[in-house]
Amino acid sequence: MTTSLPYNNLKTPLSVFLTTYNNERTLSACLQSVTWADEIIILDSFSSDKTCEIAQQFGTKFSQHTFMGYGPQKQLALDQTKYPWVLLLDADEMLSEDLQKEIRKILEQGPEADGYELPRAEQVFWRISHPNVRMNHYLRFFNKEKGHISNMPI
Repeated sequence: MTTSLPYNNLKTPLSVFLTTYNNERTLSACLQSVTWADEIIILDSFSSDKTCEIAQQFGTKFSQHTFMGYGPQKQLALDQTKYPWVLLLDADEMLSEDLQKEIRKILEQGPEADGYELPRAEQVFWRISHPNVRMNHYLRFFNKEKGHISNMPI
């Protein structure tokens, strides 16, 4: 089944970008949560599983590059985005319906800030019920003309 990205009527267009490596278990759920975006960029580190096929099913702009470290890899993916407003996701993350609505509302009205931190439940071994699960916030939704990804090597 091939899914193409829909035409988006948002006032402010959005590019979603992510890096992948052997993410076949989680990638579909991640991409399903952002099918409404104007563009989805995936920079893969030569996965050996079905990551590429899943990305193609969602109509993403898919490319590959040898892994350079987390910061440089994410910056290279960011550099491939078309629109000023971007959303960075990890391939094992997905947006809740409420967060999707909130982001779309910001894009419909026009952003009032240069960036927004997103709440995230950090899971241990992909289990939300683990005692070490904690909430944190990261700047993941931002105007790329106002910032960049840190050059963290790992």
